[in-house]
Amino acid sequence: LKAYLNLDVMSAIMSRLSFVFKMQPLSIEESVDFLKYRLKIGQGPQGVFDEEALKLLAIDCNGNRRRLNNLAGLCLDEAAIRDEKLVTVDIVHSLTQKE
Repeated sequence: LKAYLNLDVMSAIMSRLSFVFKMQPLSIEESVDFLKYRLKIGQGPQGVFDEEALKLLAIDCNGNRRRLNNLAGLCLDEAAIRDEKLVTVDIVHSLTQKE
């Protein structure tokens, strides 16, 4: 990424960045805590994700925060479409198998 951002065509973007740093991926436990925290600050219902579904999300996303947020959101959408109150492993699998 650093080499890419140093290309001349990226100069406009680089002029807008104050600094660039790399965040280390989250562990599985940190990923689960991250998702629970996001639900809490978003005032979402606690317990909407099955614990095993949270772990599966964490494993599938390899600690990538953006991917965790996006896939968790898709899981919530899928649960709503299915009229389910709980995001289960089945729902996570249904979305991760499409990728």
